[in-house]
Amino acid sequence: MARFLEHLLQDHQDYDAQLTFLDSIVRDIELEEPLDYTELVELMAYLRPGLSGSHCAEEWMICDRLAEQTGSPRLVVEVLKNLHRSVADKGAALETIALAAQYGHVVAADEIRRRAEAFSTEFRKQIVLEERAIFPLVNGVLHEDDWRAIEQTIRVSIDHRISERGRH
Repeated sequence: MARFLEHLLQDHQDYDAQLTFLDSIVRDIELEEPLDYTELVELMAYLRPGLSGSHCAEEWMICDRLAEQTGSPRLVVEVLKNLHRSVADKGAALETIALAAQYGHVVAADEIRRRAEAFSTEFRKQIVLEERAIFPLVNGVLHEDDWRAIEQTIRVSIDHRISERGRH
């Protein structure tokens, strides 16, 4: 398995640990324990790269490269991209309501629980799809040249972001 995929799998393990923590927050809500909204907001900020940031972008690059190489799994790629969007939307909805509650707006605990469960379930579904279908397919199809091209694209993207930050 390419080193790059190992990095993404490690991210998945980290995200799963955070989702387990989110599940414990949901259990606390069900037990009517006081909710620490700041903790929930920080948790969502930690998960953001997997929702719409660097981790997500790297997975999309891999999927695009896979589609270029094979042409056949385009449906799988589209399913994954749609799932990514759904997870990002559910994460944004949870973060929005948590921020509102953090700033003193009245928010029903059941609504936070519902959004947290929907987000956690969808994110785990995405991880399972990637690990059981996408990553094995990618690992069997992409060659060393493909991985070098992906890593180069990521390096250029990172260098560009760093240089842009230096200008501001």
